[in-house]
Amino acid sequence: MIIISGSCKNLSAAVLPDIHYLKFNHMTPTTALKIVKRKSYSQKKCISLFLAMAIPVLFGISRLEKINYVLFHILLFTSGWLSWTFVEYIAHRFWMHGKGNALYYMASRKHLHHHQHPEDRKVRPVHRALMLALIIFFIYVSILLKNYFTLFAGFYTGFAGFCLIHYVLHKTWSQQIFKELIEYHIYHHCKYPDYCHGVTVTWWDKIFATKPPQQAHISARIRHFYFEGHNAS
Repeated sequence: MIIISGSCKNLSAAVLPDIHYLKFNHMTPTTALKIVKRKSYSQKKCISLFLAMAIPVLFGISRLEKINYVLFHILLFTSGWLSWTFVEYIAHRFWMHGKGNALYYMASRKHLHHHQHPEDRKVRPVHRALMLALIIFFIYVSILLKNYFTLFAGFYTGFAGFCLIHYVLHKTWSQQIFKELIEYHIYHHCKYPDYCHGVTVTWWDKIFATKPPQQAHISARIRHFYFEGHNAS
């Protein structure tokens, strides 16, 4: 619990940026509170909007099954991957940084450890190799089954991609490949922990108004702070 005098008193660490973030960016608690208050989309509203978009798309894809088999499975796989990116956003924003639900209390403690020790990653190289093998296996099974299992294969591919990209985003060389993603992730870790929840994509932050403020800037000092202690290889 972060205890701050004034209007921000007794706000939890999951809601208000860490005191180190405030000090690092010369941000007053009142300013931080205004940033938090800008968010307006609840979890229920986010899910409702996603379903409003996803259901018509999946219905349209289903009509292609007997018309164009190849296109049907490509779109189904892509839909599975897109669905993962949404689940990733919801889980990160509302379960790991949210408040007032059972999932928050289970997920937030482990996620707090990641914020405090970002170099301590639980997914090892052997795990990533296994995930890659499972992607190949699930795609192969999808080809054999020729049904909606392809949707799950795409979803799992999104999950495995998340594990890989999250690892990469804590490497200095990722700045050359994933410019926008790394900036969002640095903002999330070092400036705005209640913003920038997407890891593999940024569009859900843009749709649901959790992208960084327009005036946001990552100084060389903050960038160094983010990568300090990480492997530069």
